[in-house]
Amino acid sequence: MENCYRKAFSFLPDIQAAITELGSLKALGPDTASAVLAPGAPEQAAFMANKAVESVPGLRPFQYTARHYALYLNKMASHTQINQSIRLKHLMNSDQEWTPHRVELCLWPWAVANQLQLPLMKDVNLESSLSNKTDPETNDRPAKRQRTK
Repeated sequence: MENCYRKAFSFLPDIQAAITELGSLKALGPDTASAVLAPGAPEQAAFMANKAVESVPGLRPFQYTARHYALYLNKMASHTQINQSIRLKHLMNSDQEWTPHRVELCLWPWAVANQLQLPLMKDVNLESSLSNKTDPETNDRPAKRQRTK
C-alpha cells in the first residue's frame, strides 16, 4: 500500500494518473484518492467532498468518477487563479497562496452552512452588533470611548 501511495505522488502533477494509481487499491475510488492527495499536494489537488462538489454550479448530481473529479478540480483551480489576482488579504495571511485544497476547505463549510440555512457572515455587521449589546459574561455594557484631545 505504501508503494502505491509513493507511486501515485510520483505521478504528480498528473492528477488523473495519481487517481488511477490510488484506484488500484481495493475500495478506493476517486473521492478517497483525492482525500489522500489533497493534504500531500494542496497546490494540485482538492478533496472531493460531496457537499463541496454539489455546491459548484454544473456539477450536480455528485458522481464518484475520475471524470467528475477532473471537472471539480478544474473549477477549484480556476477559483485559485481568480483569488490570486484579488488577494483577499483580510481573509488570509499575505504569505499564503490560494490552492485548490484551500478553496475546497472554504467551500465545504459554506455549503453546509447554506444547507442548514445558517446566516452568512456577509449579512452580519459585526461592528454594529457588538457595540450595541451587553457582554453576556459580565452583563455589562461595553465601555464608552473616551474623547481624545
